[in-house]
Amino acid sequence: MTMKSTVNLMLGVAIGTAIGYKLYPNIEGNNLKHNLLKNMDIQHVNIGQKYFSKKFNKYSDKIVKSVTGGFYPSVKLPSTENLILRESYLSSVSFRDKIPNWVAEKISNETCSGKANRADCVFQVDPDVPLIWSAENKDYFASGYSRGHMAAAGQHKNTETAQSDTFYLSGNILPQDLSNNGADWYRLELISRELTNYYQDVYVVSGPLFAPNYMRSKDFKKLAQNLESIKKEDPPKDALGQICVIHKKDVLDKARELGDEKKMDPNLIVKSDLKDTPVNTITYEVIGDKLVSAPPHLFKVILAVNPRKEKDIDVPPVAFGSFIMKNEPESERHLITEYMVPLKSIEISTGLDFSGLKEFTINYLKANISRKDFKKLLNHEDLDKFENMYSICNVKDTLRHGKSAQSICNDEDSERVKSWRYLGYIKLSKTKKELEDIWNTIKSNGYDKENFFLRKEYVNKCKSLGIEPEKF
Repeated sequence: MTMKSTVNLMLGVAIGTAIGYKLYPNIEGNNLKHNLLKNMDIQHVNIGQKYFSKKFNKYSDKIVKSVTGGFYPSVKLPSTENLILRESYLSSVSFRDKIPNWVAEKISNETCSGKANRADCVFQVDPDVPLIWSAENKDYFASGYSRGHMAAAGQHKNTETAQSDTFYLSGNILPQDLSNNGADWYRLELISRELTNYYQDVYVVSGPLFAPNYMRSKDFKKLAQNLESIKKEDPPKDALGQICVIHKKDVLDKARELGDEKKMDPNLIVKSDLKDTPVNTITYEVIGDKLVSAPPHLFKVILAVNPRKEKDIDVPPVAFGSFIMKNEPESERHLITEYMVPLKSIEISTGLDFSGLKEFTINYLKANISRKDFKKLLNHEDLDKFENMYSICNVKDTLRHGKSAQSICNDEDSERVKSWRYLGYIKLSKTKKELEDIWNTIKSNGYDKENFFLRKEYVNKCKSLGIEPEKF
């Protein structure tokens, strides 16, 4: 078989798989696609011939698009569990949690500025998820959670179908705190859209994250730092030659069982320096009859490539950022940079593999920056350093502010974001005085007239504090 025939065969398999999955997402297509992705890493095909590599590169973009819909820059996906390909995104669904594991989308100035009308869209059961494992609208009613989009509806206005697809439960929706949905999560969406003014292609991956509730970005950063310092070593052993996998006190108790306590020196029982292993708890709520999981945290990964050619635009060749935020109200406003974490932190916490995205980014930089700059990148011990070198916070909002522009990460809250932030403040208020002060501020800004949920939350909080609510 010639090299050209080999390339055509592989291209045919990939395209045929994608078409089959599109037509039969719950039967043959899903299995075929799963097997293709599991057993065939197209990015790493290596038969030792430079000729093949050159020919293959001509078709690689087509293969990636046929498999991922173009919503993720590599066929090496974060995971391959229950994949669903739609007109506006690619997602992996957790049948256990009835929510997506992750949702990948590619947005542009065109997808964000279309004419599709959100008012025509309704939340509905996902037709590509078996009903036994699919969330339903009734699971969300009066739960205290909103139906939170991972791929935002406002980022897929290019066609009616593209936007309506974002309203499928399980495939793209999860239980999200309403104030988080309307405030800080929305800020990340706005930054993603802002990047489309400077880059032709912006890849976004969003999803749930299950970690101990106390953890914030600084704690997730420590996870990545700890991983870098880990060295493989033999397990410590006690004086009896047994591997120590239990508490130091238990080792002493076991030693006393095996020997004469009076003749045994406790100082000799444990030779290794045993430290108590931290034990944390992950707690989260489930809603509705289907037990839909409400994750304690959310993550978002953003990668922008292909800078626009307009003369007024001067941005880095790549802009990257990864974020984690708690799925709950915030007691105060935080800078966007306070939510930034190393991508490795998300990988550790979710079990998702973003190596395909990282490899794509490195290869893109190799082709689009000078040899000197790329060599400087390679000189870093850890290639993940590109996250800092090409952070989205290095992009300045020059189109709106000209030479005085600051980083797009130095965002300001719109009146809409402020109103949703106050919803969180109401939820967190603990005394009558706190609630009254918050409510007076809301009224003075007119937020109570614009946002029905503020009035509703205010009444509920009054009841919980045992006070009479103001009449409307």
